[in-house]
Amino acid sequence: MKFKRLKMASVLVAVCTLGLVACGGGDTGGGSGAEADTDATWAQIDVPEGITPRVYFWHTFGDKIEAEVKDQINDFKAMVKQKEGVDLDIPEMNHYGNYNDTVRVIGSNLATGNGPTMAIGYPDSAAALMAQYPGSVVNMEDFIRHETYGLGTDGYLGDTKKQKNGADFIRSYLEEGRAFSTEGTYVLPYMKSSEIMLYNMDALKTIMPSYDPTIKEGQIEDYVKNLSFDELMSIAKYAYDHRASLGLSSLDYPVYYDSDSNLIISQLEQKGIDFATRGENDEVILNLDVATDPENTAKAVTLLEQYRTWHSEHLLTTKGDQGTYASDAFKEQKAIFCIGSSGGAGYSFPPVGGFDFRVCKVPYAGEDEESAKYISQGPSIIFFNNKARSEQENMYDLIYSWKFYKYITNTQNNCVICFNHSEGYVPVKKSCYKSSDWQDYIADEDNMYAKCALVLKEDIGDSFITSLVFNGSATYRTEIGAVVTSALKTNTGIESLLATAINNTQVAMGSK
Repeated sequence: MKFKRLKMASVLVAVCTLGLVACGGGDTGGGSGAEADTDATWAQIDVPEGITPRVYFWHTFGDKIEAEVKDQINDFKAMVKQKEGVDLDIPEMNHYGNYNDTVRVIGSNLATGNGPTMAIGYPDSAAALMAQYPGSVVNMEDFIRHETYGLGTDGYLGDTKKQKNGADFIRSYLEEGRAFSTEGTYVLPYMKSSEIMLYNMDALKTIMPSYDPTIKEGQIEDYVKNLSFDELMSIAKYAYDHRASLGLSSLDYPVYYDSDSNLIISQLEQKGIDFATRGENDEVILNLDVATDPENTAKAVTLLEQYRTWHSEHLLTTKGDQGTYASDAFKEQKAIFCIGSSGGAGYSFPPVGGFDFRVCKVPYAGEDEESAKYISQGPSIIFFNNKARSEQENMYDLIYSWKFYKYITNTQNNCVICFNHSEGYVPVKKSCYKSSDWQDYIADEDNMYAKCALVLKEDIGDSFITSLVFNGSATYRTEIGAVVTSALKTNTGIESLLATAINNTQVAMGSK
């Protein structure tokens, strides 16, 4: 079969006349992590002589995830060679630091032409890199829907036809990468987490008989699952005010929230208070700017004043206030309720033989349970052009980096990385939750990570916040978190704190 050469138009669009080869049969495609290749198809790319496609993956993983991904890289390289006859240049994975390093470290390497073809990062980081290094971050929408090598075209990599146009992705996980002030898809999901609440069941068994005698011991778990945040604070107040008679002498702040930023951003959403929106001309509007949106800002001020009151009554604290995560306070029974990422939940699990604890979704702050939406967290992947590579080289680098992404997010590989190695993250595909891997995972009644995953899947579902991403959005999130911290620790006027946050964000946006 003959293939026409790629016509070089744009690396981002990459409109190609390539052959899609159907080989038939039931070949599994090789590799220990491959989903069954039911249709044995692949998007065969006619790579010109003299070009070796490069797949260079930079990450922030711990040792266990890194080791598994390295194995998947080796499998992928061998499978591509066997099936497509293409040799790939895949350098050793680079651990570049943590999420706070993305813009600085990756950006400096993009500037010198030494950057990756794909890297772990958050949407905020992608937006900052797009602004600082124009043309470096790739819009993946054209890859998702490409007629030849889009989703659903590489069956041997587990990219079966059910993946076409992103149909198998959990909708909000994919939409997160499209919530940019510039139209397109600039990050793709890999593993996900969200905020959950751990709670001390032994403490609640002590509290509830006198707090609300109508709630029997066997009903506590269902009761907590459907709490509003105001009800949570009511329990916290009763527990703290009666801590001596209840035998809770260690109690300091009953409710401990790890992320100051997530606390307010999620509750703004749940209460219908705008954070950042697009204007009629696609300009970014900071809705907590009193000069821009006074009525909206007034509602945010009221919410922040409520946090201050709860803190003064010793009911609520945060990592920003205490300078440390909730894990130790929860394990030492200084807190009854611990709210943080499912991705780090294990740090808060008490030792075996300690107190009985459970997990549930975070109580909602809106008027009813329908308002409950939560922060989407967890590793996403950004794709890059390399200024040191030619336009043609970049095209093939991106096509095979995209194929690698399809491989590591196929149903089986996404399950393996989340259930066996991540300790708190969940897969990004619907098919993962219909698999035997998922059923085996949740069947273990002693696995608290599985119980955390069940909360994300069954109780939160697809109810995630998709907030606007723009150059400066990372600063905006950090600044609003700092406002919460200052509201708890100082007596500075809330309006003044918000004004400082807005000014610092506008400087980061380049509008000041």
